[in-house]
Amino acid sequence: PLADGSLEVYPNPARDWLWVKSPDRAGGRLQIFGASGQLVYAQEQWRSEAPIATRDWPPGLYWIYYTYEGQYYRQKLLLIH
Repeated sequence: PLADGSLEVYPNPARDWLWVKSPDRAGGRLQIFGASGQLVYAQEQWRSEAPIATRDWPPGLYWIYYTYEGQYYRQKLLLIH
């Protein structure tokens, strides 16, 4: 099952940095895709501890996916500069 909005993403819209807080503390897979489907960021064992630098990404709409033990979470991100 896919859950929308279960991730805490801030700030949103983002500029140079982004924080993603997962719904669990165990560490799952975090992936961020651009609007056209290209993977721009991926991290295994994500634990919400560090900001993600977004200043080199083009402005636009992104999708953030987090997967852990069969649970899938999705959140929209708007990146502005």
